[in-house]
Amino acid sequence: STQFYQQFPSKFLCRLLSIPSSITSRFRQFSTASPNINFTIFHDKSSLAVPTQVYFRTPSDLENSESPLDHDFKSAKSPVRIHYDFNSGLKTVSRSVQVNLKNSDSSNILPQQIRKAVHSAVTALNDEKVEDAIFFVPELNNSISSLDFIKILTQSIPLSNYRFSKHRAENAPSLKSVTIAAPTHLVQESQTDEVQKIINQEQTISGNTNYARDLGNERADVCTPDYLEKESWLLQSNNPNISVTVLSSQDLLKEGMNLHLAVGQAAQSPPRLIVINYNGDTSSKDRIALVGKGITFDSGGLNLKPTNSIESMHLDMCGAAAVLGAMKTAAELNLNKNIVGVLALAENAIDSKSVKPNSIIRSKKGLTVQIGNTDAEGRLVLADALTYVQEHYKPNTIIDLATLTGACVMALGENLAGVFSNSEELAKKLVQVGNEEYEPCWHLPITSVHRSLLKGDQFDLNSISNSPKSGGGASVAAAFLQNFIEKDVRWAHLDIAGPAMPSSAQIYHPKGATGFGVRLLSKLLLHQF
Repeated sequence: STQFYQQFPSKFLCRLLSIPSSITSRFRQFSTASPNINFTIFHDKSSLAVPTQVYFRTPSDLENSESPLDHDFKSAKSPVRIHYDFNSGLKTVSRSVQVNLKNSDSSNILPQQIRKAVHSAVTALNDEKVEDAIFFVPELNNSISSLDFIKILTQSIPLSNYRFSKHRAENAPSLKSVTIAAPTHLVQESQTDEVQKIINQEQTISGNTNYARDLGNERADVCTPDYLEKESWLLQSNNPNISVTVLSSQDLLKEGMNLHLAVGQAAQSPPRLIVINYNGDTSSKDRIALVGKGITFDSGGLNLKPTNSIESMHLDMCGAAAVLGAMKTAAELNLNKNIVGVLALAENAIDSKSVKPNSIIRSKKGLTVQIGNTDAEGRLVLADALTYVQEHYKPNTIIDLATLTGACVMALGENLAGVFSNSEELAKKLVQVGNEEYEPCWHLPITSVHRSLLKGDQFDLNSISNSPKSGGGASVAAAFLQNFIEKDVRWAHLDIAGPAMPSSAQIYHPKGATGFGVRLLSKLLLHQF
């Protein structure tokens, strides 16, 4: 431990960000958005009493070190090394956690490497049952600015610290409080307001990503359409700029939303449409609509899903969870936007009332749809929801999110969401922001061939391809949805079937619900509209 301290320049260890103590209390208020961690910036070294300190070691730092331990650390498989310091006759122990930012030159550190390093550090801290830790901001030779490092650190710690621990007494993360410390030559006192804004935004968005994860991971006997309706009312009660409207199954019938009704007509918890309206700019008539598929359990209907496919279908509402998380973010950050969030909720259950394959049903738009397969249910609830929101709220832009097709996972894998759009500009924005926020997307096509595969001679549209063996299932599903978009509306469809519910963890995206879409939508609303 002593050897390590000798490696660091004294200015790094001794000169810390000078911030008045009055600022500290303002940082603590953000903990409500990310309850697993509190962020504070201390104004001098004497106040740094937390016994666990985390340092990021760059490749050049390790290369220039004369310590044999550091030379071994360069090639070690584990990116984390922990040093213990025993003081006062072994009565107290302090830890120095070193994290290797390896696989790159210090002049070319990438955001992804920082995310991996932070995730490794948080994992190690929880393994050590650490409750309080200080993370020091390193000098990265201008490859990434100190404020950008703080941004990535602030977003990554809550996401890496996430555990769905509700049903396990001993699975909760131990890490409760984090201090971010930076030397004055990296962050100036004049930048404190900017630092505060970064921490506020990133902790709010990451906290709401974890909220969406909780909704997705909760099992379908708990997280029903009723449950999500209660969550929506709770959102309204906590935010004066939010108003909630719920369309019951009787309301859906009056509205002619027969596709939506057909999906949920066999369920114990009736289908419903929830509209969350946020008015952040009363001077503008522009409105953005976010529409989420919320199938709280998908049995497949009479086209029943097989074993090893049905078990994870409580996650089929992750699109709606992402919309809830994004709407929560908009309200908590007081975004100067008008946004309407729509949750198309239903259980695709099996019963004597279940909709039958090849039934022909009239949509709210008036187009007749043959139910080619009852397991292609998400596009049905979305079709009526898209028609409803355009008719009643007149949005300029619509983005829908859905765990829609296995075909998209086959095409892109579990890491990427598919983007389909009638606007090249909107698609480019989604791809750009997705790459920046580690919620990557790939623009996929909708062609005349995909549209032609849906046409019928006894009905207007088939819900699936008339030629399933021709492939392109994700594009065909998007083509189906595009039939319900008016010509003057910018629209994008995100097929998040892969990254919203991966089969294995990827950095701070856990197995199960990842909350994919919350960061993407939130940053898009913050910076691109």
